[in-house]
Amino acid sequence: MSPYDRLISQPSFTLSKVSFNGLEWEWEETPEVSIVGVDSLDDAVRLFNDLSPRLVGMLLSDDAAEHERFFNTLDSPFVGDGHTRWVEREN
Repeated sequence: MSPYDRLISQPSFTLSKVSFNGLEWEWEETPEVSIVGVDSLDDAVRLFNDLSPRLVGMLLSDDAAEHERFFNTLDSPFVGDGHTRWVEREN
């Protein structure tokens, strides 16, 4: 039986403090993700480098200069450009 074969009811979201973004979530029945609104690309990179496990960084932007700055400053082995199929190793 796949985990996707049954319906699991859980809260859609929980508000938390930015300092909680360093918390590594346990994948029990469904995956969790933290989303943070920021004022600038520099703020996003700083939070990622300071608080995340640094596995994957993804920037959704049409600005080539932002992508270059993001790639050069993010401390991550994988930096994406908005293409979402990386999880299937098809990029």
